[in-house]
Amino acid sequence: MFGIFKKKQAPVPPPVRPPSPPPLLGGQPFWDEMGMARCIPDYIQLHLAARSPQNTLNRRADGSIDVDAVPPLIFNDPQIRSAITRLITEQLPNDPSVLSSLSSEEIVSRLGGILTKVTGKEMYAIVIRKLCVEHKLL
Repeated sequence: MFGIFKKKQAPVPPPVRPPSPPPLLGGQPFWDEMGMARCIPDYIQLHLAARSPQNTLNRRADGSIDVDAVPPLIFNDPQIRSAITRLITEQLPNDPSVLSSLSSEEIVSRLGGILTKVTGKEMYAIVIRKLCVEHKLL
């Protein structure tokens, strides 16, 4: 009889997601537990933005670039994630001297080429190029 009138509990608020962690050392994009990473790794966004002061990337209140605003890639297959990570590390390492030796066009082209090679789909390269053009990174 006492179980009929239960006290209402306040609804549980949705969990607060912590900010995305920085990319791994060596230029590896950060893959979360759901197989997501930004389509343009953080260090590449920041490098391209530094070359192009007129860029229109989203900014935080402190003026820094909001690297989280770039759309994610989602791959559940660990082999695809591993291949993308390996190729980015080899071809576009998080090394300013290497990135500085390449033009912005070459960086974007290599990144798109990596995704096309691994997935067999050119749509990723098209989206990355479109995003870079829209945000005045090229």
